[in-house]
Amino acid sequence: GAELFHTETHYGRSKLYVYNRIKPLPNFYHLRVFNVFNQFEIKSRFCRYAITQYIKGSPIRVLNNRLYDSFYMQDFLSLVHYYVVAENPPKEIDAVYRNKRDLRQMASYINKLDDYVVPIEIVGNTDKHYIGVFKDIAVSYVGLENAFTDMYWKLKKQ
Repeated sequence: GAELFHTETHYGRSKLYVYNRIKPLPNFYHLRVFNVFNQFEIKSRFCRYAITQYIKGSPIRVLNNRLYDSFYMQDFLSLVHYYVVAENPPKEIDAVYRNKRDLRQMASYINKLDDYVVPIEIVGNTDKHYIGVFKDIAVSYVGLENAFTDMYWKLKKQ
């Protein structure tokens, strides 16, 4: 998603350059990623951070709340598999779910994964949204809430 939302950065401009180069080519497809997560992501990334804070019984801090598309790694692998086997997949797709959620909503869901709650602290201003456009294709996804539940149990065992 950086090629859409962060074109002022070198990273965003480089992604936009690659996107523009492959767009006219017939055998290239663009799977746009905003955030892909699982239990192995960097500890400071929001999904892992929020679930880890919840497991520890510590407050979940939301910095600059915004709509934010997070996509579970298992679902991303299903999407890639679809592109490998489908006869005529869309030329480009955003790796996102149908329903949009902001970081506060994600934290609130995580805060209900067990029989206790932790404080949720909203810090800063509402930030620019980081979301894509959902396309309905023949892929069955785990989904965000089920992904959080799955990740919670995996992280709790560690």
